[in-house]
Amino acid sequence: MQVGYVVPSSVLSRYGIERLRIYVQATNLFTITKYKGLDPELQSTSADNGGTINDISVAGFGIDQGNYPHTAGYLVAVNLSF
Repeated sequence: MQVGYVVPSSVLSRYGIERLRIYVQATNLFTITKYKGLDPELQSTSADNGGTINDISVAGFGIDQGNYPHTAGYLVAVNLSF
């Protein structure tokens, strides 16, 4: 989700700024599912184990084996043009 505000050019013109946008962004805020484990999108094996999709070691994709869930991410940013 992203929410932003563009400052009106009438306010910015006296400072020599063409455009100013301030915004906040958030990712992985929630997952809508009936799954009771941590996160069904987790991969239970590492990508560097050399296995292929047919190997037993890689076939565990999506199986929650106590891994950490995806964390939420937050970003506060400013876009500025002169």
